[in-house]
Amino acid sequence: MGGFGSGRKPSYLARKDTVESCPRVQVASLKNKIHEGLEHVTLNLCRREFVVKLTWYQCNYGGLRPWILCPKCGKKVGVLYLKLSKLACRGCQRLTYAMSQTSKIDRPLLQNRRRCKKKLGRTQKPWKMPKLSIALQKLLSFLVSSLQLKLLASCQVDIVKEKFP
Repeated sequence: MGGFGSGRKPSYLARKDTVESCPRVQVASLKNKIHEGLEHVTLNLCRREFVVKLTWYQCNYGGLRPWILCPKCGKKVGVLYLKLSKLACRGCQRLTYAMSQTSKIDRPLLQNRRRCKKKLGRTQKPWKMPKLSIALQKLLSFLVSSLQLKLLASCQVDIVKEKFP
């Protein structure tokens, strides 16, 4: 009993799936496609069709607000997540937030990192390049031109060496 590898795994090894890693359907994204009184909507996600039930609640200041009903538990939610080709709420999919899986020591560091990225103009999406300042553009063009000159100089030296052995 109690051999190597037995027992509970440390929390840093047993990572759960996160909300950020799963595709999602939000009520806010459906507002243009739905109208008051609609009871269900058909969604095409990852080459599959899902029928999602809607419910409408009265707002305090008038009007109606749509909510999605979770297909698995029937709970009123604002977001459904797609995991293993099943659409359900966060609780049914057993999803957590990425920040909740970090240690308490690392959280301030990660928050500072996120704040610095935001100040520098970097977004969470890696495919969007931040706009460069004019000074940085001039510096990059200078570096590129100096590299081109160095390449030209090295090519000319090679040509001279070939002519005069």
